[in-house]
Amino acid sequence: MIGPAGYAHLLLFGILIPIAAIRSRGLLDRMAMTPRRRYFISIMLQVSALAIVSLATARAEHIALFP
Repeated sequence: MIGPAGYAHLLLFGILIPIAAIRSRGLLDRMAMTPRRRYFISIMLQVSALAIVSLATARAEHIALFP
């Protein structure tokens, strides 16, 4: 059974993030090229934050990820 944390996770990863990606598509075309190091650091921070959200959701939903 999916609880509130699971539904929030589905909403975030299934709807809000894809909408944000589609909306920011035009912004990337207009932006100047960012330095590689700064870009990779920002991507690593984003992926880490999303991983923390997923791990917190798994914990709240009592899903054993590493049995």
